[in-house]
Amino acid sequence: MKKYGLLISLLLLSSISFAQHKKDEKLVSLKLGFSTTGLLLNALGKVDLTSQDSFTIGNISTSSRPALSATFDYSLTDRFSLGGIFSHQVFSGIIKDYTGVVGGKTIGIDQLDFKLNRTYFGVIPKIHWAIDNEDLDIYSGIRVGFLVWTSDVNVNEQDFKALDAFKGGRLALGIVPLGASVYLNQNLGVNSEISIGAPYVFNIGVNYRF
Repeated sequence: MKKYGLLISLLLLSSISFAQHKKDEKLVSLKLGFSTTGLLLNALGKVDLTSQDSFTIGNISTSSRPALSATFDYSLTDRFSLGGIFSHQVFSGIIKDYTGVVGGKTIGIDQLDFKLNRTYFGVIPKIHWAIDNEDLDIYSGIRVGFLVWTSDVNVNEQDFKALDAFKGGRLALGIVPLGASVYLNQNLGVNSEISIGAPYVFNIGVNYRF
């Protein structure tokens, strides 16, 4: 609850004066984000999984791409904006010499390739801070969206279910404690955010306002 209390305090402080963000302003952004899921999956490829209670693995290699996101924001007032976000991230890997037990049956797989896709779409209400600089916009916000996983596993063994957890969808809530845009001219700027929750915890990108 401390993180939510901190965000509420920041929002209240930012409302004491007007920001340089302008009513009816529109903003389009493209961003690359880095997620905890990607970091954990990359770390998994370096962990010794050769001897577990329910399976054994000879070798596993993993990789992940940054989360590619597109956003659109519309300023309802000088301090408040409402935006939409679409994000997609791909994870992949190779598992070699897998042996596991499924329903009392032992299965063995020499090699399998997998690809996991994570798609996020949602809305982001933001409050913009009081900054006396036309070229700087600092904000905080909350993300409310839906996260969808799909998987593509290249394996002939139909009883292999180890990656079934990466299927389906769920509600995903997140917080953006701090985000900032620095504008290079009247329209074009660069952006970065620190956030909590899917689809990323840190991102960088470019903005175009009009």
